[in-house]
Amino acid sequence: MFFYIANLTALVAIVAASTIPEPPVPEFFEITQLTLPPAINTTATGACTASINPRRTGCIYYQENYDFQSGDFTPDGKHVVVSVNFTGAPASPDPASIYSGAQVILISADGTNFPNGDAWKCMSCAVPAENKQSLDPVIDYPHVFRGGTKILWGHNILDCNGELLAGPSCTPNRTNIYPIFWPVSTNATAAGGSPREMRLHPDDVHILWSSLSSNGQSTYTGKLQFNAEPTNGSLRVPRYDLVNVNILARANSTPAIYAEGDELKINPNPLSLGELRGW
Repeated sequence: MFFYIANLTALVAIVAASTIPEPPVPEFFEITQLTLPPAINTTATGACTASINPRRTGCIYYQENYDFQSGDFTPDGKHVVVSVNFTGAPASPDPASIYSGAQVILISADGTNFPNGDAWKCMSCAVPAENKQSLDPVIDYPHVFRGGTKILWGHNILDCNGELLAGPSCTPNRTNIYPIFWPVSTNATAAGGSPREMRLHPDDVHILWSSLSSNGQSTYTGKLQFNAEPTNGSLRVPRYDLVNVNILARANSTPAIYAEGDELKINPNPLSLGELRGW
């Protein structure tokens, strides 16, 4: 009996040694701190003074839970897209008045500055009103398209008319911000659906999102299709439509929370995807 246990122990040691790889060789990595616009803790008009930001290119609101969301890199790996809340701008017609409210910016990640001397560039500031009709108020989770000329900004797409976002030719006058519309009704004047947590596919065409309903949360995939002159839905401005939509769900499955007669019940083992965070 003791001989068997000894040999079994040896066998386990041999198997473990043959299946568990050696740890990888340590790799060098570097953490780089990105330069943000100066932060202030007031929303008073004109509080972002020249002494705080000499170039008059905005201050961001600083408090414990201020509105700030970083996204991903531009395709060249040199810039990061970020949603910020500019505050303290002077009143119009001061040129610095454009740095106000929720905006999307690019931040240099390679230590260089933009031509104006800043490490950031506001992509949505000073975009003409006719270039951002019906801007959707949902502006979270910014993501850069792999082509480098567009930004998914919540329920909107910022498009620089074919110019690279970080390039000098990408100016406010060349920029458009289009809302995203999800047709969910055959009614010609119906409002669109309510997507959330939108995530781009690497092909810059397909997109993933979630949506809440009385049956819980479901996940969808579809394609982005530009619609310059929509003739259906409640949003009759140039927009991106979600088309060829599919729901990712098991047919006839019981949701996590469901009604049975006059009782509300819980299914402890639902077969549902819920919320997907990316491709």
